[in-house]
Amino acid sequence: MLLRRRGEKRMRRTNRFMVFLSLAVSLIAACSGPADMDPPPEIAVLDKPGAAPYPLSEGESYVLEAFGMRGRSQLISFCAPSGASGLEANVYLLGDDGAWENIGGGQISMGEEDGTLAGVFALELLEDYSVGLHITAEGRASYETDPIPLEKEITGSSVGFLRQYEEMELGEELPVALMLYDSGTRMELQDLEAFFEPEKLAELELVQAVTLKFTEDTGK
Repeated sequence: MLLRRRGEKRMRRTNRFMVFLSLAVSLIAACSGPADMDPPPEIAVLDKPGAAPYPLSEGESYVLEAFGMRGRSQLISFCAPSGASGLEANVYLLGDDGAWENIGGGQISMGEEDGTLAGVFALELLEDYSVGLHITAEGRASYETDPIPLEKEITGSSVGFLRQYEEMELGEELPVALMLYDSGTRMELQDLEAFFEPEKLAELELVQAVTLKFTEDTGK
């Protein structure tokens, strides 16, 4: 029975993440097509360096709702500045010392045949406080952090995602998600800028963050 439940849980997680894969693959066509090809009108292509929430269609929003991913997931469209060779995604955990600890993530390198580095980034917050990431550009990469066991019962939570377009430069780390969990009765809401002032979050039971960064090929 225990093995069956674990298998069913893994299957549900795999199915949910495949939803992201399907959405990302369908959206990326607009970013990876020839420069002289106009994208379909329903595809919103980010045409300036940075990252922005991807505007989902009614049908895409319905799919996320049906899989219970609404409010616990986000799709982000990105376009790299000149000179970028890839995109790096990092997941952080706030340590007892008030400093961020990198607990996972990964990166994807992108070719430069047409001079365009653009794609879709997807993240999902899972039930065991692990984080699923998927990057789709000219290639694809998926990552998932390890579960985080907690001693205290979480009674309150606050999740903040990227809400608007943000310009990005090479090597600049942009927070796109901030997750706060606590066992108390009160918790102040924080925006993504709190990532740069982690001391404000030190009293909470669990704090996580997800960031994006465009990397540069230093070998050139």
